[in-house]
Amino acid sequence: MEKLKLFEGEIIPINPNYKEVFSVKCYASVIDYKKKIDLVIIAIPKEFVLQVLIECGKKKIGIKN
Repeated sequence: MEKLKLFEGEIIPINPNYKEVFSVKCYASVIDYKKKIDLVIIAIPKEFVLQVLIECGKKKIGIKN
């Protein structure tokens, strides 16, 4: 997250354990964020990746309309 602060676009952290990460509002899940998401970077333990991918599919992240 520290390195991503250099990115000029909007960064949306997703973590069910925190309300903020580096002073940026944090959402409990991908589904909880209501706006369109263009890119997801998944950096979590492997046992949670499948659930995140399912949520990304439900939000149609990466699917062109």
